[in-house]
Amino acid sequence: MAKINGNGLAYREDVAEAWLAEGSDSLVETTRSVYDMWIGDRRVFLVSVVNADPGLQIQIGKPDALATHQWHLSDGQAVKGLHPVPAADGGEVPDGLVEHVDGTSLQQYVYPRLPLILTKMYVPKE
Repeated sequence: MAKINGNGLAYREDVAEAWLAEGSDSLVETTRSVYDMWIGDRRVFLVSVVNADPGLQIQIGKPDALATHQWHLSDGQAVKGLHPVPAADGGEVPDGLVEHVDGTSLQQYVYPRLPLILTKMYVPKE
């Protein structure tokens, strides 16, 4: 999964996040996996998943959503998969595997809905 010819969904980073589990009064320290959606070499929105969310609900926000914390909760659900951990010594053999959000599951949700997502995000209602 990558930006190709200036277009596509590309992994950005995992950022610290606090998650309030449903039916709980305590915050859980976790991470939010964040992806950039690029069109024509422009970042048009962010896609994210809070890793402590048992439903792995896909969230979408404008390019400044990490700062504003304004995320749209979609009806999409991500899945996790095993990803290699790069070798600490710089070698070719990974140091192991870690469970992480599978970017392909995000692509499968976002790409078919791209016109609708862009319209809802940027076109004012009349």
